[in-house]
Amino acid sequence: PSVHQSPGSDTGSVYVREGSSFFDLIFPIENGAWLLVVIRWDSLKKLLFDQQVGKLGAIWVIDTNGIVAGDSRLEHQGMKTLPAWGYFQDRLKDRTSWQGEFKNHKGVPSVGAGQWIETAGWFVLSAQPQSEAYAKIWELRRKAFTWVVISIIGMGILAYFWVAHSSHTFVRLANGVQSCASR
Repeated sequence: PSVHQSPGSDTGSVYVREGSSFFDLIFPIENGAWLLVVIRWDSLKKLLFDQQVGKLGAIWVIDTNGIVAGDSRLEHQGMKTLPAWGYFQDRLKDRTSWQGEFKNHKGVPSVGAGQWIETAGWFVLSAQPQSEAYAKIWELRRKAFTWVVISIIGMGILAYFWVAHSSHTFVRLANGVQSCASR
């Protein structure tokens, strides 16, 4: 792996040796020497991918070349087509933490949050399709709309009976008072 001359540590890409995945951490120590630490990727994956992002969501670790180094759903591991993904290109240009709506690599409207781990050169993305993320909101909106319609219909029925029955009594009472006053 390439080493960047910097005062901080550097991390290499995930690689496979004898059926196991690893990545390297290189730390600067005294007198210009470096300490190389080899870490099993599987151990880190358990920690990173312990959380579930709905039924259809996923957590991805993407390197600066657009290769999916880790996928919590194990569907896109090692996928190399992401460099052309517009959303990822925007994240390469703007390395600040991000959250919001976007279209995933398949064009599906999604919602999520992401953060660059600069020393590792990895972008960690947690995302899920909007259809799943907003399902509860859409359900509540439908219920609210249903209750508004039922309320308007109920008020209409109440107004009809009020006018048809209650106001008739008041009209008769008013006519009686007027009749007494005129005699």
